[in-house]
Amino acid sequence: MSKSLAFAAERLIKQTVNYPQFCYDLANAYLAEHPADDEEPISEEWLHSVGFEDDRAGTPTAGALHIRHAPLPKMDSDEEYPAHACVRSFPIPVPKTRGDVRRLCRALGIALKETP
Repeated sequence: MSKSLAFAAERLIKQTVNYPQFCYDLANAYLAEHPADDEEPISEEWLHSVGFEDDRAGTPTAGALHIRHAPLPKMDSDEEYPAHACVRSFPIPVPKTRGDVRRLCRALGIALKETP
């Protein structure tokens, strides 16, 4: 979510005296679906904090979704395994932001363990 849109929604909530209740409800619903950190990049720590667990290869996994957000060095080599994401064994574009991961999980029916 853009900072200007978040600011506008928060300002709308604070000025409910001048707006009908449905505007207040709409702004609250929008902010609930678009957390302030939606545009932040993902990290392994964040993935684990929302419920991803490492599979046997050490890739963060939730349900059928596997995300390695950064290249992984190969043992005894200067090469790296590239960043990747897949649903089951089907490759998909690697999500870049926390919001991308949230939307992808929502579409796949994977519940994340986030606290509001």
